[in-house]
Amino acid sequence: MEENDYYKQALKAAKGKNPDFEKAVALLEKAVKVGSSDAMYALGSWYFHGRHFEQDLEKGIEFWKQAADAGNTDAMLELGKFFEHEELGKKNLENAFSYYLEAALHGDGQACYEICRFFYYGFFVPKSEKISDVWRDKAEELGYEGATEEE
Repeated sequence: MEENDYYKQALKAAKGKNPDFEKAVALLEKAVKVGSSDAMYALGSWYFHGRHFEQDLEKGIEFWKQAADAGNTDAMLELGKFFEHEELGKKNLENAFSYYLEAALHGDGQACYEICRFFYYGFFVPKSEKISDVWRDKAEELGYEGATEEE
């Protein structure tokens, strides 16, 4: 069975009138073993937010890192947010910028907007409205609705 098959079956098991989270987790774990970045991202989110598991921020971060390494832009965004803010005392704007930039280079509109913000306010990078505008335009071009809001 392919990674997406396991992942789709896991989603199906987790939904409906009688969700079976044990089955969903087992299927997600199989999907992770065969390389599904979506499954890595899902497990990371479940652990990080304490959904269907006892909350384990470190384990969630590790799954998100695996997913990001496999090209999952949702995981890159989550890691960017994690490192931008104070959670676990691990604020690191360089890491946040790096994850946002990687997601932006993969064509994620929200990530382009996050890069826009970093340049607009001078977080980690030199403040530049000109560069900020370029990233905002890219975010708009990619359909990210938040890019049209005022700073």
